[in-house]
Amino acid sequence: MVAHVVIAYPNEADLKFDMDYYLNQHMPMVEKTWGPKGLKSWHVAKFDETKKSNYPYAVLATPVWEELDLFNAQLQTEDATKLFGDVPNFSNKDALPLLGNVVGKSSSS
Repeated sequence: MVAHVVIAYPNEADLKFDMDYYLNQHMPMVEKTWGPKGLKSWHVAKFDETKKSNYPYAVLATPVWEELDLFNAQLQTEDATKLFGDVPNFSNKDALPLLGNVVGKSSSS
């Protein structure tokens, strides 16, 4: 069953997030590392990062996996340690991970 892993970075006043690094360095590293291990695709959404915003998150990354079990298996590997160790290169905040199996979708996808 296809799974989405949503990685949510908080919209806090002191958030520092290097989107250029994230899109051009980190996510390609994620794709290269985990693509052969069940990662199907990913997308990133950027929201209003101002403190005045009503959004609780500034950035959401959504890696799509063949199965949630494949993602969970990767969390205990050296690859995960390397990828999570890269976070300080683009963000000063830890993300909130949300994991779920896709239980419905539009007929056009």
